[in-house]
Amino acid sequence: MLKRSHKYPRLVLNEFGAYSTDTAYRIRMRPECSTRARDLTFSFMNSLTFLSAELEGRHYGGGVLEMVPSEIERLLIPWGRMDAQELAEVDAMVRRRMDVDELLQVTDPLILQNGLGLSPIETAILQTAHRRLRDRRLRVK
Repeated sequence: MLKRSHKYPRLVLNEFGAYSTDTAYRIRMRPECSTRARDLTFSFMNSLTFLSAELEGRHYGGGVLEMVPSEIERLLIPWGRMDAQELAEVDAMVRRRMDVDELLQVTDPLILQNGLGLSPIETAILQTAHRRLRDRRLRVK
């Protein structure tokens, strides 16, 4: 997980076991969950998790959101099972640098509604709350 972020926090799947600098935290899965790292990476991309990051993390000049390990541990992540095609589609969107609000229009129904059982109205409330706190941090009018 990247220590600092701009528009939204990122959890990166490190399938190659690459080393990282101190700009990223290495998160390890419990042995009983180690086969589900892809599910966790996909499940991270939703308005509930991003809202909890805005609430738990701290922000600095220029709109930087920073999280330390104790704050990361408190993140709300609705963890579900995702298929390889869904993960590939979301991965492609992130790599194309799709706008985060457009990305959440794709992932929130899958993760929050289908997975967690939230209604479209509840999902919209989370999206609005996340957007409001993010925009305040980024000083967007």
